[in-house]
Amino acid sequence: MSRNTDSVGSTYDLAYRDVWSEPAFDTKAIVSMLVSSGDTSRDFAYLVARNAGLNVKLFTDRAEAIAHLLR
Repeated sequence: MSRNTDSVGSTYDLAYRDVWSEPAFDTKAIVSMLVSSGDTSRDFAYLVARNAGLNVKLFTDRAEAIAHLLR
């Protein structure tokens, strides 16, 4: 997995503008973000996505991330 290198502005734009203006994006989708243990580079993206109303959850365990999607 790679670390998130997006800027604060582009992360904010993705969650608050791009996602909501793109008809093909399902804003009610359940999203599992799989990150490496100790990688905090996606914490801001997670926070912004949650605040924007998206159903996103961070996981460090692949099996748990998949189980979350299948619930």
